Amino acid sequence: MNTINKIAIECPLFPGFYNTILSEGYFDHDSECDHFKELNLIPENIDNSDIDFSFDYDQYQLDVSNKYVELVSEFLTENNLASNIEFIELISPKYYNYNTDRIIVNGDFNIPEIIKVINNNTEDFKNFLKDNYTSYDGFISFIANNSNEFLTELLTGKPEYLTVALIFAMNALYQGNENLQFDLSIGSIDDIHLSLYVNKCEYRLNEEWVSVN
Repeated sequence: MNTINKIAIECPLFPGFYNTILSEGYFDHDSECDHFKELNLIPENIDNSDIDFSFDYDQYQLDVSNKYVELVSEFLTENNLASNIEFIELISPKYYNYNTDRIIVNGDFNIPEIIKVINNNTEDFKNFLKDNYTSYDGFISFIANNSNEFLTELLTGKPEYLTVALIFAMNALYQGNENLQFDLSIGSIDDIHLSLYVNKCEYRLNEEWVSVN
């Protein structure tokens, strides 16, 4: 078996938007307020704490997600782990109590190359499974934490096992560099600034909110 083609999986290493650097990117409230004042859209005497912005978060998150997939795809292709990675959808929970955002992608996955990386880092992989996929009170793992069982399931092309295997393989190949997930996140918002997605600005004047046109 060389590749598993066009299978949908969760995008590896995507951290979601809740409480991550992806949530607002490089947006700086005070800088944005000053910008609106320079444009004479907001009076200079208005305190920045009395200025409020709303955003098209849906489009922002969609654009960031597509960029994240693009960067993951480049890394996977360069390291011969996968090819033809395509963004399918962003799934966001209604509440963030138990889940976070997930990106679904599909692509062609080079199983032998993924296993090669695992076999080159056997002990690290065993520890990775033990640390992250061992059930305990309050957590039930649906991923085998035994490396032999894991590889057997991986060879069948189970999507959840592919995602986990890629997380390990990508981090293993990135050894000696900074945190890969962090670097992918930074790259995803590098040219996508939340300030570009402002769809409403208001400021408070004499206890009333004034909309900026």
